[in-house]
Amino acid sequence: MEKGTMTGLALRHLVEHSFSEAQGAWPRAQNVPRVGLVFTDGRSQDDISVWAARAKEEGIIMYAVGVGKAVEEELREITSDVLPSSTSPIRLTSAR
Repeated sequence: MEKGTMTGLALRHLVEHSFSEAQGAWPRAQNVPRVGLVFTDGRSQDDISVWAARAKEEGIIMYAVGVGKAVEEELREITSDVLPSSTSPIRLTSAR
């Protein structure tokens, strides 16, 4: 089993399984928006490029939330272009 932050694997699962009718997604003919939300806590140990692009190609509106040491470049690559380019990705830090 892989170790560390496996964002690419999570994106793959989201694309291949989370929005299938077999898993309860509305049929595409219903035109219900498909929205994906990814939380990540650091630099991915696997490639995210292919699956981030595939999610967008499938029409999934993607949002990414960075927790702790998340990498802004990766958050931007995952996130769909639904916000102005000047908008920063969401980043959560601990309140101490």
